[in-house]
Amino acid sequence: MRLYRPISVFAAVILVLSSLVGLLPVRSVPPAIAQSYAGVQEFFVPLWLDDTRLIFMDIDSDPDISAEDWHSWIGVAASRDETWLYYDHWENGLGKWAECDEVFQLDEGEYLVLESGNIPVPRSVGSPPYPYDGGDRIFVAGYLMQCVVCVWPENVGTQTGTVFTDAWEAYPVVAWDANYTIPIGEDLVDDPAVDAHRELEGVYVQVMASANNT
Repeated sequence: MRLYRPISVFAAVILVLSSLVGLLPVRSVPPAIAQSYAGVQEFFVPLWLDDTRLIFMDIDSDPDISAEDWHSWIGVAASRDETWLYYDHWENGLGKWAECDEVFQLDEGEYLVLESGNIPVPRSVGSPPYPYDGGDRIFVAGYLMQCVVCVWPENVGTQTGTVFTDAWEAYPVVAWDANYTIPIGEDLVDDPAVDAHRELEGVYVQVMASANNT
């Protein structure tokens, strides 16, 4: 876990992170929204490692991924002072926000990195200390907070370092919906043998529930 104070290159750091994950939308947030009181927000950490591993194995057709340990990176940024983050690990059961495993306090402009490496996948409950990974829950009390998640296998066979990675911006549960349309049609690739977009012929969807019996 690393807690960072705002510095003069903070904006440059955010730009570097945005370029790294490749999936973060670039948008301007009106000051009135960025500084508004949000009460208690609830987040679920996406990219369950077992599911992501199966997707990467299917893309690469490489059995080496099945035996590799994984890396998980979660970054959050606070919009105002006195923003409280309550972190709940799935391994010991998800509870109410007051029953969470770890508590952090951030001020305006500070960001927190929660990072775990060499996580055995397929996942098992194991014993504490538990890693920061998909399936965990975050509660935020006070003001709006941004959350970004990135995961990758530590190595792929004899190739060391990052080979595959996936990253998403996590949204609070209040922004979730019950109906979604997958924005990729079956006709994206006309002829997989010659189409320039043939590498996009595989589509994968990860679905996460906010409550039991969904």
